[in-house]
Amino acid sequence: MSQDNGHWGIGLALALAANGFSLLLAFLVSLLSNGVPSIEWLTLVFLAAPGLTQLLGVVPLAIWQWSTGRKRTVWGLLIAAGIVLLLNSACWGMLAVGLMRTATLPPQPLSEPASVPAAPPP
Repeated sequence: MSQDNGHWGIGLALALAANGFSLLLAFLVSLLSNGVPSIEWLTLVFLAAPGLTQLLGVVPLAIWQWSTGRKRTVWGLLIAAGIVLLLNSACWGMLAVGLMRTATLPPQPLSEPASVPAAPPP
């Protein structure tokens, strides 16, 4: 009998499910918070810090798959976690560059409104 090493596609699907679950959890927390500031920050954590949700969701899955001997599935989990890390870094990088650019631009003078030509006499 051969040992089941898993498949990397299963790892990608598991990571997608874990990230989808964290988005669902963020939606439910924001829905149930009713404006309570001590709870609303959880939504921000789930949406703005996917690294934390990776630690809560993907890392335990990877440990569980590794302990059962499905090393290829762990590779799929790591690939998906790397993709999420790169996308998160790119988004935060674009946000930071955009904020720095708008903070350093000199204020632009307001342009004069275009004059509307008068209607020709009948």
